[in-house]
Amino acid sequence: MTEKTPQYTTSTPTTAAAFRNRPCALPFSDLDYKSPTNKDLAALAALAGWNHDDIIKITNCNNPVFSYAAWRLLLLEAGIVAPKNTVITAPDAKEHNPNENYLRELIERSGLSVTACAKRCGYNKGNFIKLLDSREPELKAAYSVQFCLEVLALKLD
Repeated sequence: MTEKTPQYTTSTPTTAAAFRNRPCALPFSDLDYKSPTNKDLAALAALAGWNHDDIIKITNCNNPVFSYAAWRLLLLEAGIVAPKNTVITAPDAKEHNPNENYLRELIERSGLSVTACAKRCGYNKGNFIKLLDSREPELKAAYSVQFCLEVLALKLD
């Protein structure tokens, strides 16, 4: 009899291939996806040879609670997952553009609602809208949010 439900290990992965089998490495749209834990983050950092400062540089995010966008960015950078389309370039926080008009253009190009984009980027709608509001200058979208919206705008799904 063949097994239809994937089985995941709880041991710490030592290779990229092993890490790909973890529920936190699956796409958000996969029903078996599970949000990463601090243990998953530590395992990914160890596998990639990163320290805390490296993670901040990659995600441009000081918050220890990572959004899905930041997590996916780390998985891409570590080579755990690959972009679905070669048009996507490697993430580079030097390209950070938190301009609300640019972010709204990306949302429009994605064909998704603001709510759907917020969810895909790991935010609730209320907090996500604040990132798009120029009247909230201290709440600029992190590069990981921009990158997530750029990927969504490519309509890869």
